[in-house]
Amino acid sequence: MTNEELNTALYKKMFAEQDKFRDWLKSQPAAEVLNHTYEYTVREDILISLEYNDLTDAQALALLASPSPLADIYQEFDRMESSHMEAIWSCIESRADAKQVSQLDQAKQLINEFCMSEYDAPADFDDLSRIDVAYTTVGNDGYPLGYPLQVYVDLKEYKIERELEERPLDVRQYSSLEELIENELKGMDFQELVAVTEAEIQTALAAAEEKVALSDLPVYRENFDYARECREVETYRISLQANIACKEAIEQAISQSYDGRRLAEGTASKVMNQFGAERVLYVLANTIQQKEWDGRFTYPNKEWAKTVSIPPNMDSFGMDRNYAFAVSSHPGLIDLFVTQARKEMERQPRTSVREQLRQAQKETGKKAPATHKKKEPER
Repeated sequence: MTNEELNTALYKKMFAEQDKFRDWLKSQPAAEVLNHTYEYTVREDILISLEYNDLTDAQALALLASPSPLADIYQEFDRMESSHMEAIWSCIESRADAKQVSQLDQAKQLINEFCMSEYDAPADFDDLSRIDVAYTTVGNDGYPLGYPLQVYVDLKEYKIERELEERPLDVRQYSSLEELIENELKGMDFQELVAVTEAEIQTALAAAEEKVALSDLPVYRENFDYARECREVETYRISLQANIACKEAIEQAISQSYDGRRLAEGTASKVMNQFGAERVLYVLANTIQQKEWDGRFTYPNKEWAKTVSIPPNMDSFGMDRNYAFAVSSHPGLIDLFVTQARKEMERQPRTSVREQLRQAQKETGKKAPATHKKKEPER
């Protein structure tokens, strides 16, 4: 027999074997058929491969000698390690990435269409986490034209953020870009974006005043025994409560700003703006002093913490009360936060004694009204 005749004979034998397998499958219950779908598909692919390729005489004769060459080949294939699952996973990732890019393009298009319609100007996509979509003034107390209200879209974290007087008002958070598109970006309406009640305005302003009060509150640097002796227990307690609140804010900031590789720029400055640099550094120094044994804090930060005077504050059980405001986040992340906070402190300009005296002379009981930066887009 020629090589062509040998390959043809083998193909016919395997084709007949597949026909017999197919007839058997048809007689089985549906559940059993499903159990053999993969096998049936692979056997079909084997036949297609044999149809378009030729074996050598020896190879064809060897398979012809088998009573069930198709089943033999399938079993060999089934035992082989292949990159089939890797290829499937690669396909899944590729499709997900493509869909994500498609959704991002759709989100940008919807935002841009809204801005062109409302302001006759394209949207600014330089920062995808803070895209201006609306600005107006609301209320009329405190300012002749009301309080400035700014609305942003965050395409990275899938949310709509609103700020009143450059302070957070509210956030509408979604779990995916698709949800943000469906619930917010499709059919965006200016009036809905800037709608706010008087109660919401007053709540936001009250929260802002509370944060300002925390940042201005001095740090009480003595322990409880000293405070009791000097009749300053209330001052001590207020400062301790602020320390604990600062510690919790640091923990929350670390949790929200760490992406698995680094701590986001500006994480420490946000907490320092809320509680004041003095208190944040005091809480951080206390944290390192309480955990001085932990080798995950870097040497420079440990040495810096030693320079901050924090007296022991033991209770009747011998426990240090200062542990109440020791940050409980992962030490490595705390160390990153400490480094960032110290750098932020170094960047802040220091006022000379002469400037402080001049400022004291200039200050009067009445302060000039604050000026506000122009916001865009504006309606």
